[in-house]
Parts: sequence; C-alpha cells; structure tokens
Amino acid sequence: MFVDADVRLSRDALVRLDGFMAARPHVGLASGVPRQVTGSLAERLVIPLINFLLIGYLPLWMMRRSPAPGYAAGCGQLIVARREPYLRAGGHASIPMTMHDGVKLPRRFRTLGIMTDLFDATSIATCRMYAGRRQVWNGFSKNAREGMATKRGLPVWTVLLGGGHVLPFVTLTALGFSGAGGMPVTFAAAACALSWAARVATGVRSGNSLAGMVLHPVGVTVMLAIQWSALLRLGNRQTAWRGRTYFQG
Repeated sequence: MFVDADVRLSRDALVRLDGFMAARPHVGLASGVPRQVTGSLAERLVIPLINFLLIGYLPLWMMRRSPAPGYAAGCGQLIVARREPYLRAGGHASIPMTMHDGVKLPRRFRTLGIMTDLFDATSIATCRMYAGRRQVWNGFSKNAREGMATKRGLPVWTVLLGGGHVLPFVTLTALGFSGAGGMPVTFAAAACALSWAARVATGVRSGNSLAGMVLHPVGVTVMLAIQWSALLRLGNRQTAWRGRTYFQG
C-alpha cells in the first residue's frame, strides 16, 4: 500500500481495502480517490475536478474489461497493489523520472497485461491536497505535462471541457445581454443545465462545496489555464514544489 503523508485513513480502511482486492483477484493494482478537503476558493474551484474528470470522462465499464494502457488512470494519493504483479512490473523503480505515479504506475501494469482498477475512497480516506491558490496552481502544474498538458491531448481536452462546460454559460450570458430569445436561449440553457447536473452529481457524491459546484465553469476555466500554462512552458524542465526544485529530463 502506498499512501501520501497528507492522507488520513479511517480505522477500518486497511480491512476494507483488503476486502476490495480479495473480491477482485484479477486486479493487480487499484487506486482510490480520497475525499478532498478544501479551504480556499481556489481549492474548491479546481481540486474537485479530479473526481469530475475521472467519473465523467473515464469509461469505467470499459476500463474494467480491457487491460489496454489507454484506460490507465489512478490517484497517487492512495494505491494498493499485489506483491507479485508489483515486483513483475518493476514497482516504482520502473518509473523513476515521473512525478505522476497515479497515472504512470497503472499504465506500467497495463503494458504487461495486468489489470488495474479505480475506486471511490471518500468513505475511508481524506486529504487536504493543497492549501491556497499558489499551491493549487503549482501543484497542478507539476503533474500537468504527464497528464492533460500534451500537444495532442490538451486541444482535445479544451474542446471537451471548454466546449461542454464553459461555452454554454458564455453563450447564455451573451444572449441575455443581447436580448435574444427563442431556441438559441433554450439550447444554451439546456446545455448549462446538463453541465451543472453532471458537476452536482459528482460533487454531492464526493462531498464537494456548494461554491465549487455553482462556480463550475470558472473552475474548468482555471483548470484549462493551468494546463495551457504548463504546456507553453514545455521547454522549461524545472519544476518547483514544496521547497524543492526538480529537473525533469
């Protein structure tokens, strides 16, 4: 079991994790997403999007049927693995240059045909991931280039997230100021309602704040801004995090 130092576990967490793995003998590694404790507005806007993206954009039913590396996903805050598959995959030593083991370690397992899984750990684990807007920006930037912020992936994510969760609200606002009515307003309002419904569904399940859910399009905009900032600084291999400077090859 691998757990970040800022994760707090319930008394029965290990027993329940053992039960989860025992019920899935074909799974070599599983990753849990803790309940994210948030304080500042920046935390409430951005951090809950981890759950939103995993639940909303990862086809869990397909991930649990196919060992394809493309379905690799996880949360580095809480990982459990069986000993033999972990050693066969080379463990964390097989990904020495990464700062994003939540994605890279499951992908390593899947390249060897070992199944991985993802589960909701909000009832057994909590985590104050970042504190304040500076830590939120720096923390998400740290992992961006190994996640969404790639030259091929980020334009797609921008269309999906920007087009689905920001553009409808911008359009509805613009139509409102222009005094337009009829079908355009109806379609824009419907798109906003669907976006909010998806955010509220995942937010309530994950115990997110009301402010984060209401300001969902703002949170998505900030998230995309972090990703694009990280991508446009692609030539800069230096990353500062929690008093340390990392040089990535």
